[in-house]
Amino acid sequence: MVKFVSKSSNQVLCMVPNRVQIVDGMAVPIPGKRVTFENGEYNTTDKKEIEFLRSHRLFGVAIAEVEQLKPAEQKEPPKK
Repeated sequence: MVKFVSKSSNQVLCMVPNRVQIVDGMAVPIPGKRVTFENGEYNTTDKKEIEFLRSHRLFGVAIAEVEQLKPAEQKEPPKK
């Protein structure tokens, strides 16, 4: 799982916009795809979302990736 953080607590990025498709003369709404940060955090395992976020123009400016350590890699606090 990859964790991203945003300066904005409710950041929403549009991956694929909503659209309308005409089927048999009727307009049918087709939902898009969004990345929505909650409390400034977004967790994902979707490779397309990870690639989208890493290549987004706000990455490194208002969005950052947080490196998460595996339990075996976490350092223990020094003992007193």
